[in-house]
Amino acid sequence: MTETFVPKHPLAHEKEPIGIESLKISIPEEEADLTKRAEKLIRFGDKGDLTFESRHIEEFNVQAPAWSRLASIGKISGLKLGPAERPHKSATIEFEVLADDETLIRTYPGSTTYFGTGTNGHTLQASLRGGIQIVMYLPNEIDDNGRDSSFSITHSPVGLPSSDAQIGLRFTEDMNSAFQVRVTLNGDHLTSFVPNFHPSHEVTDESRTYTRNLIEDLAVIENKLGVVFSVPESISLRERLEVRIARLLLDGKVIFHPFIESFNGTLASDVEPETIEQLETGVSFLVDNYDLKMRILNRKVSLGPARFHASHALAEDFASLTEAIGRDSSEGIPFKMKTAPGKGVKVFLFSRLRSTDTDLVVTPWGLPGVSEHHELKGTTPPPPTPLS
Repeated sequence: MTETFVPKHPLAHEKEPIGIESLKISIPEEEADLTKRAEKLIRFGDKGDLTFESRHIEEFNVQAPAWSRLASIGKISGLKLGPAERPHKSATIEFEVLADDETLIRTYPGSTTYFGTGTNGHTLQASLRGGIQIVMYLPNEIDDNGRDSSFSITHSPVGLPSSDAQIGLRFTEDMNSAFQVRVTLNGDHLTSFVPNFHPSHEVTDESRTYTRNLIEDLAVIENKLGVVFSVPESISLRERLEVRIARLLLDGKVIFHPFIESFNGTLASDVEPETIEQLETGVSFLVDNYDLKMRILNRKVSLGPARFHASHALAEDFASLTEAIGRDSSEGIPFKMKTAPGKGVKVFLFSRLRSTDTDLVVTPWGLPGVSEHHELKGTTPPPPTPLS
């Protein structure tokens, strides 16, 4: 049954008011989620609708004119409740992270997306840069520490530029550890709270489903190269390792390259005897690449001039090489130098290497689930880089 009421005169709401006179709803203990949802909708005007079945409704009386069918509605089969529809005008919201002396540390601006009113308070929803969605439940009276309020924060970084997603990471860290957070709405103080002592806040960080450090690595690469990398929904181990080694190289580190173990070359016409001996017993060699290119998440980028170094490499198919040299027909003959078993190829970027790193000390890759290079077996990976 649908009945639409249209006022016929200005005093209709006074002469013949229409509304719910009494409503009693009973929800079993095993339906705790429904109880929680009903409380937020009725007390705070939460967004969305809620439907109660007839078994939940113990009492329902309507105040309506005698001529209306609502006056004798009787038992109902269900009841759908929702906040009053009203246009929302977006407002500027800002989360301010404060030190213990109220010095401003960081700010996170955004805008509201919903504002609702219930019997005991309000619901405020907002969106912040970095993939942050916030829902706040604010009672009409809030104590100085905001303990009577509650809020939930969701971080959804997939598809965002990594630098934006990193802001979202920092926000979730602050919401779990900051000394005090102050919230303003259009520049006016709204509420303040202490995250560590707030009993009713929930932070959901979806970035943990693949790796928070991935976002940090991509953000470093994005910042140093000026190329935007969106946070992927999924990533293979090889792609993840490529991202990590690119970040380490751009940070000025020396690493073992995970995918290079040999180099190709061609023989000259006048091969010296000691060269033949070196090809057989092994040799240390350097190879310079004047524009090292890598593919990172399907984007080909240039990292700049690089040097590769192998401490011990052997020539493959040595017999064929010595035969060609013996016939004095070695010029232009291709050959391959491959690292000796257990040895690796170091690589670093000329323009990024620190002047103090003259010993070329190798930094481990430090990725969970990825074994380090043979020469670094047993090396403790470095701790995760803290958010700055």
